[in-house]
Amino acid sequence: MPKDYINDYATTAAANTDVGGVNIAENQMVISAINNAVREQMSHLAGWNAEFEVGSDLTAQTALAAGTTAGFFHDVTATSNAVVSSITTAANDTSHMKLLHFKGTATLNHSASFILPTQATIVAQPSDRFLFAEKSPGTWECMMVQRDANIPDVLDEDDLTSDSAIKVASQQSIKAYVDEFLVGTEMYWSASTPPSGWLEEDGSEISLTTYVNLFNAWGTGIYGYDTGNTVTFTNASNIVNRTSHGLSENTVVVFTNSGGALPAELSANTAYYVVNPNANDYQVSATSGGSPISFTDDGTGTTTEHLSFDLPDARGYFIRGWDNTAGNDPDAASRTDRGDGTTGDNPGTNQTDELKSHSHNFSVPLQRVSGSSGGSDSGVDHITLSGTQSTGGNETRPLNTYRMVIIKF
Repeated sequence: MPKDYINDYATTAAANTDVGGVNIAENQMVISAINNAVREQMSHLAGWNAEFEVGSDLTAQTALAAGTTAGFFHDVTATSNAVVSSITTAANDTSHMKLLHFKGTATLNHSASFILPTQATIVAQPSDRFLFAEKSPGTWECMMVQRDANIPDVLDEDDLTSDSAIKVASQQSIKAYVDEFLVGTEMYWSASTPPSGWLEEDGSEISLTTYVNLFNAWGTGIYGYDTGNTVTFTNASNIVNRTSHGLSENTVVVFTNSGGALPAELSANTAYYVVNPNANDYQVSATSGGSPISFTDDGTGTTTEHLSFDLPDARGYFIRGWDNTAGNDPDAASRTDRGDGTTGDNPGTNQTDELKSHSHNFSVPLQRVSGSSGGSDSGVDHITLSGTQSTGGNETRPLNTYRMVIIKF
């Protein structure tokens, strides 16, 4: 077979018996063929060089005509609605690789003959570079994508909830997702100071504004709130009234009510954000910086505004799995207040230490000792015990080691 291109040459010298059909085999080449063979090789080198030359500028279109002028590197002009689905080459184009430098935005559609790394659509942005190799005649595969420095290297999927087959999350997105997923997670810690992003479960009162994500993860202030402040509502102007409240924009507040009900649009134990604060009143929104909530009534009873909530206090306690009606805790119904008035068989409730009811049997052998004094029997036949000797320490406990219980906020 004639060797018409450099990539047709064999790595074994003896196998290279012709150059473009010119016979250069041992003992067969005629003197006049030398010039022809040299000229053929020169054309091959020129063609090989064309593989890596700058080609003509191209216009993005469904069939990208990359071979009108031979070359390796092509600038590709494109409009925002340009679509590229294939590469076509002309007969005189011997380049089997194309580096396409996009000068505008274009949509690249994956297909069997136009193979993209994502196996799906890619949007090329200005200054992006795509390196394609011709796998077989008419079939091109993208081997590398170089994004412009000002464009993210990934198609970011911030919430990581769509189960996308083509989008890749950034490090920031992954960190944000993991941080959000872990909020409210408890674990043991061997040091005396919690790591960054965690709090010791020490029963302390913490700010709703600072730790609103932890509050929302619980869904309610299950371990209690601050004492709070009494407020009233005016539905005519959609305001919360409290003299000299001192609250600023986006402060987080929670309302509880006794003896009545909150305005219909509000829910107890729910985080709201202060908006449009004045000296003696403010409005609330369901989201940070959101629109004020409109009230249709003033509410009834006594409403308390809270600005902080309590952490659980795990200091010195053994953690017990929630019984949840299983019957493994025979005293579940008598468990004490966790902090918000909830008792009984509920997470966060407590029990004091106790020994299971039991008794000890013992016997003291006695021997009657008889005697005679004045004709009467004065023997001893019983003994009175005042109690057993105490033993043990201040509590009943298993072998144990200390750890700090911490919670992610």
